[in-house]
Amino acid sequence: MVVMGRTLEEVIYVFILGVLRIVSSSELERCSPSHMTRCTDPLTMVTDRGDLSFASSREELERMCPKLMDGLTCINSFTVRCLTRDQRSYFNMLYAGTIQVIEDLCMEGPYQTDYLRHAPCMNRVQSKYQACSDRYQKKLKQI
Repeated sequence: MVVMGRTLEEVIYVFILGVLRIVSSSELERCSPSHMTRCTDPLTMVTDRGDLSFASSREELERMCPKLMDGLTCINSFTVRCLTRDQRSYFNMLYAGTIQVIEDLCMEGPYQTDYLRHAPCMNRVQSKYQACSDRYQKKLKQI
């Protein structure tokens, strides 16, 4: 799934890194990065797989989505508890799209339907996508 020129996996990975960066500036012990890591751990099932279609069926989504939604709920609670109003506003501005993608993916509706319809195609092109992505990353490092 491509969102604003990025794969869903890349969007969620950036989301996790951004959350951890914001959290690291917090001085409260109960608001330490390790607490946020516990919230973002469920999201690694998407980011660590490295493929375009991390769930290819409704059944896979039904297994994954409760964990993803629990992660979002945990992140939301954490940001309310640990971030200032300005930090929370900035966080929400940066990651509203990512949160929306996860929510839309995990809720029956047109987004989920389209995702599932395209999942087999995304699985078929995965190896070519990965090879292209690897070449692109290598070229970026040469710059």
